Amino acid sequence: MAERCRTFDWAATPLGPVERWSQSLRTMAAAVLASRNPMLLFWGPRLIQFYNDAFRPSLGPPGGPAPRHPRALGMRGRECWTDIWEVIGPQIEQVMTTGEATWHEDQFLPIERNGRLEDVWWTYSYSPVRDEAGHIAGTLVVCQETTKRVVSQREREQLLEDRRQAEESLRESAARLRAIYDGTYEYIGLLAPDGTLLEANRASLEFADSAREDVIGRHFAETPWFSNTPGAPDAIRDAVRRAAAGEFVRFETDIRRPSGECRTFDLSLHPVRDARGDVVLIVPEGRDVTERHRAEVALRESEARYRLLAEYSSDITMALSQDRVTYVSPSVTKVLGWRPEDIEARPLAEFCHPDDAAGIDAVMKQHQLDALLFPGGSGAAIAARPGYPTVIVPFAMAPNAPTPPFPADFNAKPAPMGVSFSGLACSEPRLIELAYSFEQATKKRIPPPEFP
Repeated sequence: MAERCRTFDWAATPLGPVERWSQSLRTMAAAVLASRNPMLLFWGPRLIQFYNDAFRPSLGPPGGPAPRHPRALGMRGRECWTDIWEVIGPQIEQVMTTGEATWHEDQFLPIERNGRLEDVWWTYSYSPVRDEAGHIAGTLVVCQETTKRVVSQREREQLLEDRRQAEESLRESAARLRAIYDGTYEYIGLLAPDGTLLEANRASLEFADSAREDVIGRHFAETPWFSNTPGAPDAIRDAVRRAAAGEFVRFETDIRRPSGECRTFDLSLHPVRDARGDVVLIVPEGRDVTERHRAEVALRESEARYRLLAEYSSDITMALSQDRVTYVSPSVTKVLGWRPEDIEARPLAEFCHPDDAAGIDAVMKQHQLDALLFPGGSGAAIAARPGYPTVIVPFAMAPNAPTPPFPADFNAKPAPMGVSFSGLACSEPRLIELAYSFEQATKKRIPPPEFP
């Protein structure tokens, strides 16, 4: 820039030829050109510009579109900085009229550079420059472009804010998941692939009567959920090993609580994989199926009991599914001459008279009945039609003494005496439930003396 200033035609500017410059202008121009700090000097009423090599990058590349360098040398300030003059013009005017220096840190001053309007930040000072008579003759600008630092700082602040918001969102999400996690009645946890317990929900902790800090970090098999049940720890270790290998494991098992109470659980271990397919977590989940298990056992026992009764009863007992016979007692051979295998899996309508249940539909619908109760096995006449399943509950044996009596050489076996439940709207399980309730309510009654 020193060489460019020496060859510049200053006579064509309001400053005139260099030989006529004041000593103060010569001194300031030389100081600006010699400095390695970015400097710009406005001189005279027209604010003619001088700048040094350190200031040149702020003007943009000389080969770019609408370059400020080198045409900014010797140019009037207002004509050079038209894009930001509304901001810096009053600042320079204040220095030129009051003689008070100003300081501006990280001032946002977007300028036209590289053919477009760029967001640029500056830290700069305006200082008055006096001539030999002590009058303010110019304004010295010492500046530093801080765009990179400001942008970098803002990006860092934005990253920190994004991280803060992400962490806050994660905390809120974790709180919601924890609420769901702890609010479920099922027993859920989280394991490392080696079986170490990482997390457990409230229901599972309450079942084991344990605090979270007492179980977190221990192997799943060594926790109070299994330590009170013989054989359970070994079964859990095997299940964890299989789940860690990628297998979904599910089985039912009895677990004894620390209090001694035994409950039946449907236990599963679900492997969780990462993007590469490696198992990184295991989710154990337990569902208490004790009541269901007991109900199934009771139902099986009840079915076995009723089947036994049906096998030895002289009445015909049938079970229907979608109007097809699924079971018929052996007495059907003695009464009707059919073999059970001839009837089972066939529609019941093939064996029934169409008028057997006349009027029954109207009675049941009028009184909104679930089932009809008949003495003995007389409900079998209704069960002979599709849609009327029947369950018989015998509770005594009556002598088989018809009128007229059987021949003397005929050995008539006693017949079961009880009640039968027939229902149009009921499914067979509902009838079994009604029959079971009746049986439980009457099982301690003493039969009349005439019954054996």
